[in-house]
Amino acid sequence: FSVVVHNVRITDCSPNAESSIVFDSMTDKSFFDLCVRTRGPLSADLIRVDLFDLNLAYGEGKAEKITVNTGEDFVWRLLDIAHRTMLATADLAGVDLVLKWNDETGKFSVAISDPRLKDADDLDLDGNYNPPRSDKLYDVKKLRVSPFVLLLSFKRQPQSSRYQLIRGVRGAKLTNYFTTRLKFTIDRADLRFQGYMVRDIKGPPDRLADTIKAVYTAQLKSKMVILLTATNFQDWKYLTAR
Repeated sequence: FSVVVHNVRITDCSPNAESSIVFDSMTDKSFFDLCVRTRGPLSADLIRVDLFDLNLAYGEGKAEKITVNTGEDFVWRLLDIAHRTMLATADLAGVDLVLKWNDETGKFSVAISDPRLKDADDLDLDGNYNPPRSDKLYDVKKLRVSPFVLLLSFKRQPQSSRYQLIRGVRGAKLTNYFTTRLKFTIDRADLRFQGYMVRDIKGPPDRLADTIKAVYTAQLKSKMVILLTATNFQDWKYLTAR
């Protein structure tokens, strides 16, 4: 199967936004192009995957830039919206909606179940405990992630009301300065990530995800020099004095 997202653009509609475009990938290359080829039934305990191929704004041997241009104010507003949404859907979060096929009507019906009652599934009719089944295993012959490029701009204008001051510990003054007062701007940091390919990897889904995460976390750490070069500290005299 395959999943393709051609273009993505996220805009900030706030009247005070310095840049209306927060996230942009509007090139002729698809932003997200995932192709997975499997062999055998997906219901098996061991799912065989011949190919897992992910391209991020990449094609014909070239990676197009994915632009991220935002600031701390937008991040906080996004978290506020997520929090309000979570509170508004709290009543529905305690139930599971299950689609069931009705042979008599020839249609799907929606059933509501309480997930807290599923604990009893570990007991059979005689009351004997049956341990839950482990996650499925994947046998991946080839896993590939394309190179991709992020063009990052970020402006930090701390909102002191968002942070709790630290008192009575060593380094509290400097820590409070970093959280409540430090302003900086990252201006168009060009972060180029190498592609990744591995063959014959086997394990549960979380192991596969952790493998990819570890690779790109290590690449991000190696790009700290690029980030610092593109960063402008508004209070450089205070920092150098420390």
